[in-house]
Amino acid sequence: MKAPFIDVQKLKEFKEAVRVLSDLTDHAAPLHQTLVLLETAYAQANGESIEVAQIADAVDLSTSSTSRNVAALGEWHRSQRAGLQLIKTETDFSDRRRKPVVLTKKGETVVGLALDKIK
Repeated sequence: MKAPFIDVQKLKEFKEAVRVLSDLTDHAAPLHQTLVLLETAYAQANGESIEVAQIADAVDLSTSSTSRNVAALGEWHRSQRAGLQLIKTETDFSDRRRKPVVLTKKGETVVGLALDKIK
């Protein structure tokens, strides 16, 4: 039975965008990693900086879980294997306690290509 409240074309495009994210990273990222990536991209697209605690609030995860996801999407996964290198934390030189999370060039490319699939 067809669900009348779902725009089938937009759903198809969304599926393709998620598939692109998966294909470009050679990794079927769990949903919570995808949410962390997209929340980081959203903040950056709005010209804002975002920290792990803010991402945790936005995606409704614990700070520790969000931190693990940032690591997995970053340079090193917590299991001492290479991360996906899609995001990184930077040092805020005006307040060294702050560690904003930003997309890497690879992350910008991956998110951009995924968004290209959505009209």
